[in-house]
Amino acid sequence: MDLNLVRVLNRHDEVAPFIEAVSGASDANRDFLGFVPRGIFDEFARRNDLFVLVIRHGDNYEYAGHLLFSRRYPRARVLQLIVLQEHRGQKYGRLLCDRLVELLTSEGFTSIYARVGEDMRDANEAWQAMGFRVQRTEPGGVTTRRTIVVRVRELEGPQLFPTRKVDQADPLGLSRSLSTEIPLFLLDLNVLFDLSPLRARHEDALTLFQAERADFCKLAISDEIFAELARTGPSGRPDPMMNLARTFTRFPVSNLKIDSPIGIDLAKLVFPNKLPGSLSQNDVSDLRHLATAIENHLAGLITNDEACLRAARAIERKFGVQVLSSKAFVPEDAIGLNTIAYETARSDLQLRCASDSDEAEVRALLEKLRVAPAEIASGWLSRISTAFVVRNGPMLVAYMTWPALKHEGATTIRAAVDESISGAMEAARGVITHAMDLNVIGPTTLRLRTPPNQALLREIARGVGFCSGEGTSDLTKLAFGRVATKVNWNRRRSELADVSGLRMDAKFPLYRRIEQQIPYVTSDGDQGHETLERMETLLSPVLFCLPERPAAITPIRHEYAKLLLGHSRQGSLLPAPASNLFQEKHFISGPNAFSQLKRGTLMFFYESNPPRGKGELVAVARVRRSYRKDSAALEDADFGRSVLSEETVDEIGSAKMKTVTVFDNLFTLPFPISLQRLQEIGCGQSHDLITTRAIRDHQVQAVLAEAFRE
Repeated sequence: MDLNLVRVLNRHDEVAPFIEAVSGASDANRDFLGFVPRGIFDEFARRNDLFVLVIRHGDNYEYAGHLLFSRRYPRARVLQLIVLQEHRGQKYGRLLCDRLVELLTSEGFTSIYARVGEDMRDANEAWQAMGFRVQRTEPGGVTTRRTIVVRVRELEGPQLFPTRKVDQADPLGLSRSLSTEIPLFLLDLNVLFDLSPLRARHEDALTLFQAERADFCKLAISDEIFAELARTGPSGRPDPMMNLARTFTRFPVSNLKIDSPIGIDLAKLVFPNKLPGSLSQNDVSDLRHLATAIENHLAGLITNDEACLRAARAIERKFGVQVLSSKAFVPEDAIGLNTIAYETARSDLQLRCASDSDEAEVRALLEKLRVAPAEIASGWLSRISTAFVVRNGPMLVAYMTWPALKHEGATTIRAAVDESISGAMEAARGVITHAMDLNVIGPTTLRLRTPPNQALLREIARGVGFCSGEGTSDLTKLAFGRVATKVNWNRRRSELADVSGLRMDAKFPLYRRIEQQIPYVTSDGDQGHETLERMETLLSPVLFCLPERPAAITPIRHEYAKLLLGHSRQGSLLPAPASNLFQEKHFISGPNAFSQLKRGTLMFFYESNPPRGKGELVAVARVRRSYRKDSAALEDADFGRSVLSEETVDEIGSAKMKTVTVFDNLFTLPFPISLQRLQEIGCGQSHDLITTRAIRDHQVQAVLAEAFRE
């Protein structure tokens, strides 16, 4: 292939002269590709979604092939890839594909899909050679009765924070700040003794040692503990505790001087009400064990000492080591979550806590997805982890699990989806959504670990801000999990810095536009800027409620609010709507709402008054975009993320034209704002709240101050 004679055209003005040749080549292959009107090629060319391959002959370029594709962030689809017969065998198809990969990677897309007839052997071999693996098969059209092979190629991590210094694949430097080594903890003697069946904390101690066997952590002891066991052990007969102690790594206990700078700081934190000269021998021993962990750069100390545990947060902030009890390794119960069923058009999904009866199927799923047996036995199928399964009817579609231990503030989520099974896309969405819902309470770092070739999971994860790091296949995300306001900004930015090292300006800026640049500094000291919109995506869920940011109150009926917003404390026995599987949801309303719900607007939901509604503001979210559409033209793509359907859409009003508002970063108000209080703030009477209406900044600030008061 002589690249001096070959060009790939993409701009509309370059492609336009070759549209006739593109359409002719497509028509000549309609048996395989189907019929595509010429106007479609014009439309795609204007969007720069058509590549044309041309070869130079003398002074002219002649058509040799084309690639037609569609893109809807974060995925793209190849619709046609054609190279004329006389030019095949020259790797021109690969050239077109490589140009597409280059373009989409630069724009932050995560995957490219292609559909190929199963009987098209040469085409399948070509796609395989270009890195498109088989994800699943599905029936083709009624006419051809062909089986379609769905192939996918995953792209490199998106560049969410493009700066000169920050790694493009890992913009916040999370993979550099988080160690991949298994954390090593120093054991206190009282925790070791808890292994005795007669001790009150026996079950917690068992869980701790099970965590070590599952490779969630490693345990060590000090020489002082070993000497104490030798001194107090039974004379003349074997001591099981001493035999156990011999299996641990040992560190020499620190010779900490109480009047040294570290000694003084530790004493003030752990024993704030005691003078240095009044510390007991046990107090000094506790401080020396803390110093041992600090001096040897261990992950922390595991102890039952109440004084040390009370000072744990301050010690971690100052010295970077954790102080934990053995109870920290016990998985939390999924409070209120037993089984969730989802109503979707194509699947009957159920998400529930995993049980012993699921183990054989989970193991088979992980083996099918090429997870190593050693990994299955430890991290994936540990009995001391929180775990969930997703089923489509009787079939196991997905599995996720995470341990109670947060190492360096990060929770490691292991997740797997059988992409070949119907309902895999919805299951993958449910896995990411619920893993975040159950783990993000305030600033949180999440690490997502998947089997190889999990395109769906990784695609959806990247869409909500997960990024990849150099040297690891794990995806990592920093979730803010807060609503930041002018009143609470200093507290919020301090929380974020404590968890991640990410620092943001002390001054809360005024809102100018959703594209305004927000500065930040990573834990490594790299400086960067990103737009407000993308910052809220990367740190989702989060809302930066800057002064002067546009806001509107929109009414929603009780029965729809409960389903769409999930704010009701009262559970439901009915299946959850499919919208709960999405981070981005759709709110369908009357035509006049369109002018108020522009991109970037803060959208406050007002649950309408009785008979069953509460008549109060209950939630706030970010508007991503909105559009108008005739109700007769609304389709699955519009309804799928909402709680309405073709049958119920007329219940929200008789106007034929509807506004579809796409929103995300939804937060329930901790303190709902009553109608009476809204009237006092000046947000209107009850009859003013039957339609969407904008509110002024002083009203927004008053609502935020009350709704998120601490």
